[in-house]
Amino acid sequence: MLSMWLFSDNYVEHLKQMATGECVCRGDPHCFAFDANRSNSDHDFRTSALCEFVLSTDYCGGVLPTYAVTGVFEPVKDIGSAKSFVSEVKTYLFSLVKGPTIFRIKQGMIVTHKDQEIPQNFPQSIDGLIIDIVPAVFAHPKDFSKGVTEVMSITLPNGVNVQYDGIKGVKINVDALNSDTPRCGLCGNNDGVYDDRDFLMGQNVNGAYCSHLLAVGEELTLTSNKDYFLNSWYFPSAEKNCAGCV
Repeated sequence: MLSMWLFSDNYVEHLKQMATGECVCRGDPHCFAFDANRSNSDHDFRTSALCEFVLSTDYCGGVLPTYAVTGVFEPVKDIGSAKSFVSEVKTYLFSLVKGPTIFRIKQGMIVTHKDQEIPQNFPQSIDGLIIDIVPAVFAHPKDFSKGVTEVMSITLPNGVNVQYDGIKGVKINVDALNSDTPRCGLCGNNDGVYDDRDFLMGQNVNGAYCSHLLAVGEELTLTSNKDYFLNSWYFPSAEKNCAGCV
């Protein structure tokens, strides 16, 4: 009877009801995919890796990417700890005409664009993105850092919303995307069911961009190895190149 329930339409609907549709990385860090139940510790995707990783993107095969959201993971202050946290969030808009448009949300809720800090007079609209300080909404008691009441919000032209509390908590919502827009990255595929299909490999497979972040397999195929999955979504950047990743 249990096996019948696990593969039934009712069970799929049960999983969809438990999913929040938000991807959250908080703390040191505890990351939960779009389809994860944040009250279920088995859905907690933890990493001590120190690098920049793709959290969400539409570059999932077949079409060129239009956006990516990445998180920069840094070590916690305790030098004896192997834990890390999200110290910065970046949004990328890709264009064949003018190249990528990059916004960065740093600790202290500082936003930069073209290496310049944006004046703190919000809301603002820049290059089609809406930047604002909004109330922190806790769908789970630990969505953001303790005591946080406001977060920095960036909404991309396609409706993707990214919020960062300026300390260590980031939340991403992609519900505004067209239903046929693919979703992948560490946040998974956002189909309402947390399962193997959330673990699609990124581009850094078999040492393509960073040889010591091991990810054995093929790009854009599924994996059951969570370390390979994480490492495959390494994002090469000037600040966090491969040599600095551990």
